[in-house]
This record gives sequence, C-alpha cells and structure tokens, in this order.
Amino acid sequence: MRNTSKKPRPQADWVAIPMKPIIDRETFDAARAEMAINTERSARNNCRNPYLLRFLVVFGLCGCHITGISHTPYTYYRCTSKRTGSKKAIPHDDTVSVRHSKPDDLVWNALVDLLDDPARLEEHIARLDAEEARILDAYRENVIDLSQLKSQMEKLSAKRAHLNALRETLGRPTEPLQRPQVTRDMLGKT
Repeated sequence: MRNTSKKPRPQADWVAIPMKPIIDRETFDAARAEMAINTERSARNNCRNPYLLRFLVVFGLCGCHITGISHTPYTYYRCTSKRTGSKKAIPHDDTVSVRHSKPDDLVWNALVDLLDDPARLEEHIARLDAEEARILDAYRENVIDLSQLKSQMEKLSAKRAHLNALRETLGRPTEPLQRPQVTRDMLGKT
C-alpha cells in the first residue's frame, strides 16, 4: 500500500469466513500445471533466437524438454536437466547439445512434405478402417466392454468426419487448390 494512509488490520482482528471452492482441486491443479507450461513456452521468455522446437522436444535419455541456448554465433538445443538439477529427470552425466538448425530443418521439411502430398490423407483414412476393425475384434473377443467400444468408435467417427471433410475440400474440381505459402515467421517465434 504505497502512497496511502491505509494500513492493514492486524491478523488478530481478521474475521475468517469459510467459503466453498468454486472449482475442484483436480481442475485447479491441472490449470496450474498448464499455466506453468505456458510460462515456459511463452515467446516473450525467449526473444533473441527463433527456436522452432523449443520445449516441444523431449530428450530421450532423461525425459526432459530441451531448451534453446546461444553460444555466439551459434544456437543450440540442449538438455538442461543436469544444469538445473531437475527432479523429474532420469539422472545422467551426459551434456548433449545439437545445433538448432538441424532438427528445425528436419521438422520443417517434413511438415512441408506433408502439406505437399494429399495422397497421405487416403492413407490416414485406410488406417482408420483398420483401427475400427481392430476395435470391433477386441469387443468380439471380450477384451473391451460396450462402453469402451462406444468411446473408441466416437473418437474414430470424429477423426473420420474430419478427414472426409478434408477429402471433400481437396476433391472439389471447381476450386483451384493452391499450396499455402507458410513461412516460419508466420508461425511466430517460439
């Protein structure tokens, strides 16, 4: 309380009023965890270098997210579990760093290839057909019960509807399809 003559009352004068929580503890904890992830990944926390995969890739040796670091003039992805002493990580003594351009280019090129190949859509639809057959077999063999069958079939139905909508959009001869011109800058710096 700056620039005011108001002063807080002593804690002994406080009147405690029991309140019913607005949300349950599980929802509160999930929201707090999501806020922590958002803080980590926030672009404003890394303004100097454009790391495409920052905090999106997990280091296989320990299970920690990799971060971007800079050693002028190069930038790297590095596991920080050793430096930060992460309690969630599997302990290891290796210091692993990779120039950030290599994995960024691999992922970016794979994304561009996926956008350039509409035939992959048909592969995904065929995979859904096979997945549906496996789920029905599991139900017939009493591996899953009716509620699990319904749940799985609803998920498949939603995926199928999405893929069919994409197929319909791609198959319209009256609308010329142009490859979207997407750049890394359009996706924002991470």
